[in-house]
Amino acid sequence: TPCAWVLAALCGGGQAAANLLWDHRYADAGWITQLLASAGWFGILEVTYGAAVLPRGQAKWLAAGNAGKLAGMVLLIPLGYHLDGFRGAVLGIVLSEVVRYLLAAWALHRLGLRGWPTDLMLSLWVAATSWIGWQSALWAQHVNGSPVFAAAIVFIAVTLAWSPLGHTVYARFFKGE
Repeated sequence: TPCAWVLAALCGGGQAAANLLWDHRYADAGWITQLLASAGWFGILEVTYGAAVLPRGQAKWLAAGNAGKLAGMVLLIPLGYHLDGFRGAVLGIVLSEVVRYLLAAWALHRLGLRGWPTDLMLSLWVAATSWIGWQSALWAQHVNGSPVFAAAIVFIAVTLAWSPLGHTVYARFFKGE
């Protein structure tokens, strides 16, 4: 949950973070952060699948996922660059992470495990809270224009959106409820 919260904040508020940390010469760092954070979300999902596959002695599926990601990078980064320059190449990186996740999801399915319903629910929540962060950043920049204000508003909005889930996880794991 903490990783998902951070990634949601970066997906939605990557531009606000870049504006806070760097001057206008690095404005592209915002959208790059947002795209790479979305790739990070698929990486988190895939890693949890690895924890389910390894105890079953199926390390070959992890290798297949990594090979799929490599193949995706070899194909999708140059294709993305050809279609849309640097932005397309970054998108190729994101899509190669999606390829790895899809292979891991297939492996879990083959082993008779069902992870996709939870993945779908959490992914929708990450997307929704990312949108909240993004809208908060746009509003904050319109109202004030200060990078500090925009970053703070994104942090507050995404944190508030995640707080019910965070409270549930905290209660379950740390208080034994």
